[in-house]
Amino acid sequence: MTTQWQPIESAPKNGTDMLLYLPNAHPPVRVGRYVAKGMIRSDYWFYYSGVIESPREWEMVPSHWMPLPEAPK
Repeated sequence: MTTQWQPIESAPKNGTDMLLYLPNAHPPVRVGRYVAKGMIRSDYWFYYSGVIESPREWEMVPSHWMPLPEAPK
């Protein structure tokens, strides 16, 4: 498994949580996943943000991704 940032185009699209880099967000690194088209909206990136600074933040598309690190033992 790679631990380097990779272009978002190469990210898994199977619902796997990963680190996402959103260059215009605060904080810019979030945990999230790709969500395939559903009944309500088209495909999108979902990310856990804690506090949303503006409605536009939900529309941000990450530029890079990285697998989550392994949990401590």
